[in-house]
Amino acid sequence: MKILLLVRSLARGGAERQLVELATGLRQRGHGVAVAVFYDGGPLSADLLAATGIRPRVTGKSGRWDMLGLVRGLARIVADERPDLIHSFLTTPNIATLVVRLQWPQLPLVWGVLGTDWEPRYDGFAHAMVRVEALLARYANLIVSDSHVGRTHAIARGFPADHTIVIPSGVDLERFKGDTDSRWRVRAEWGVANHEILIGLVARMDPMKDHATFLRAAAALSAERRNVRFVCVGDLNPAMAATLQELATGSGLGNRLIWVGPRGDMPAVHNALDIGCSSSAFGEGFSNSLLEAMACGRLCVATDVGDAREILGEFGRIVPPRDSGALSRAMASLCDELGGPAGFHAGTRERVITRFSRERMVAAFEAAYLRLLQTKNRRAA
Repeated sequence: MKILLLVRSLARGGAERQLVELATGLRQRGHGVAVAVFYDGGPLSADLLAATGIRPRVTGKSGRWDMLGLVRGLARIVADERPDLIHSFLTTPNIATLVVRLQWPQLPLVWGVLGTDWEPRYDGFAHAMVRVEALLARYANLIVSDSHVGRTHAIARGFPADHTIVIPSGVDLERFKGDTDSRWRVRAEWGVANHEILIGLVARMDPMKDHATFLRAAAALSAERRNVRFVCVGDLNPAMAATLQELATGSGLGNRLIWVGPRGDMPAVHNALDIGCSSSAFGEGFSNSLLEAMACGRLCVATDVGDAREILGEFGRIVPPRDSGALSRAMASLCDELGGPAGFHAGTRERVITRFSRERMVAAFEAAYLRLLQTKNRRAA
């Protein structure tokens, strides 16, 4: 089976990480895999190349409005690669595959839909594209959401329920696991003492991630407990950074808070933490950050957005979104459960092993692809 995976770029993000893990697993199972992107570069390109030997094919899209260049480039890639199916991720790549299908009408299309209700919160063009995607969704052969909440949301905005399914994301358990050496190395780099409890938000700086609620909760907890520190790890948004840093300073967090930009050593980052946090206010479908932290044996607290409740199960705390008081109390509760810096928690990793491994995710996609191709072959016969 030859699969072409299509995404906007290989920047850091949930869809992009899922693509890399899926490509890796499919190659390990002996399938042919090609990857196409709108734009070259991106930090996950190196991860993809290291794990699979795949160099992404670039469509040559010159900018946001260059749809002709996108379609021409994608058609060229399809003609070269001759895939059995295309699996695209997110709105614009999904729509682009339908244009290419005009030339290859029998080519099965799998659409990846990640996240939930973020779309109306952003600019008008993005909102319009989401509406177009919903109108055209019936022409995709299969639609895959990474979360149950995401599937429900997609159906509510017009996606066909009969071929919209859920396949949760999976994590590479060989890469994300407990590692004492990297734990102490990163904590030393950040100036975090062994006796301090470190609570981390690993997320790009984006309105949906709601760093402000995390900072307010951190400030409240730091006023009560002197042995707790906090870290924000991820891509910075210059338009938001100054406001958030002002909030942190005004809240009195001072050196109790560490700001860290994007990191390539995410297993080490999660190992450095004692408690992982997702403070998303909206839009989160399936949090890879929670999954990775749990695979490293970390307890987590999350807002009740997307499938966070399904991910954590009994190993963590769920609180309402935008409620810094509830988030602070949940953090305090987990600190008490730790009884001090605890490092590895076997139960959280076991939950990931049994429910959210990369192998389970890849096997589910493989089975879905094969069903799709069998249906196509029966119709052709």
